[in-house]
Amino acid sequence: MAQDKITKLLFLGCNTDQVPYLKIAKSKGYFVVGTDLNPNAPGVSLCDKFHNVGYEDYAGLVELGRKEEFGPTDKVFTAGSQFAYLGASFFAEEFKIPFISRESALLCLDKSSFYPFFESYRLNVPEWKIWDGVLPDHPAYLKSDFGKSPNYCYRINLGDKLPDLPQAHDRFYRKYFILQKEMPGVHFRINFFGGKFFAFKKKTDAESTPARDFAFDPKTRGNIDRMLNDLGLSKHLVKFDIIENEGKIYFLDIGLEPPMRLKLYLDKTGYDFDTLYFEHLVEGKINYPEFSLLPDIVIKK
Repeated sequence: MAQDKITKLLFLGCNTDQVPYLKIAKSKGYFVVGTDLNPNAPGVSLCDKFHNVGYEDYAGLVELGRKEEFGPTDKVFTAGSQFAYLGASFFAEEFKIPFISRESALLCLDKSSFYPFFESYRLNVPEWKIWDGVLPDHPAYLKSDFGKSPNYCYRINLGDKLPDLPQAHDRFYRKYFILQKEMPGVHFRINFFGGKFFAFKKKTDAESTPARDFAFDPKTRGNIDRMLNDLGLSKHLVKFDIIENEGKIYFLDIGLEPPMRLKLYLDKTGYDFDTLYFEHLVEGKINYPEFSLLPDIVIKK
C-alpha cells in the first residue's frame, strides 16, 4: 500500500483493554494515531504516532487532528468508556469523518434527556422525575443525571435515610439527580446491530444467559428501529438495559461502548469478537454469527 493511500485512524485510549483493537488496526494497515492521558499506557508502543491527549480535551484533539492532517477519508475508533464517544464524535464532526454525531453521543449519556426521548418514541420507561429532594414513599433508585457511574446510583427503600450524595457537580453529576421508581421484573441486556439483536437474560449483574426466545412486539421493534435510525445509530452496536414486567417492556438505559456480555459470549463460543467489532465500527462490515445457531452457555463477567 502506497504511503499516500494509507488511511489514518484516530484511536482514543491506549489502555490494556484497547490493545487487542490496536493490534487489529495495525494488522489491517491503518496508520494509527493514538491518544491517552497516560504516556506510559500499554498500547502506546503499538501506535504509529502518539499524542498525550485525553478524550475530553477537545482543543487538544483539534490540534492533533490538524497536525496529523486528518480528513473525511480517515477513521475514528474507540473501545473506551462512553465518555470517549464524546471526544470521538467531536473529532469526527470537526474533520468531517463519518461517525456518530456528538448530539447522539451526548443524548446517550444524559438520563434527563434520553428518558423523555425514549418516551417520544412510545417506548416505556419506569416512572421517573427530576428529584425534588423529597424521599419517595415506595422503593426507588436515585441516580445522577450523566454517565454510567454505579457510584452515583442509590437504592432507596421506604423509611431509608437520605444517602450521602456528592456535594459538588462533576462529570457524572451535571445538574440533577433522577428519582426512578423501582420496576420489578426480568432484566435483559439487548445488543442491536444491523437490524438484528442479541439478547441476554441477567441472572445477576455478573451472570447472564442467552435469551434465545426473547422478542419485541412488532410495534415496539418498529419504534426502536425508527429511533436508532433518527439518532444515526442504526449502523452502530447499541446496548439497551430493559425490564420485562407483566408482558410490557421498560427501557432503563442505552450504551455505545463495547458490550462485555456479547464479547465474553462470542469469545467463549469460538468467535473473535474484537475483530468482528472493529470491522463493524471502522469498516462497516457486519459479520457476527447467527444468534440462533449458537449454544446456550452461562456468561460470567
